[in-house]
Amino acid sequence: MIQDFAREIKKLVLQTAELDVEKHIDQDFSAIGINSIQYIRIIVAIEQEYNMEFSDDSLLEGYFATFEQLVEYVANAIGLSFSE
Repeated sequence: MIQDFAREIKKLVLQTAELDVEKHIDQDFSAIGINSIQYIRIIVAIEQEYNMEFSDDSLLEGYFATFEQLVEYVANAIGLSFSE
């Protein structure tokens, strides 16, 4: 189930950032070309899609170094167990 959730987040990230780097998504966000504006757009898109809010700290670019960290944060925020 968490793999399906991660795929949904990946699709949302790639569409929102207008990137075609799916095979490199596990790298640091800045390494794949996500800038600060794209980062905020991604955050807003996820908040709208999953009806949740990110903490103020997490709005800082670089808070999530990797895609996996972002997925884990969102999963926890919406009550999805990462061990499922």
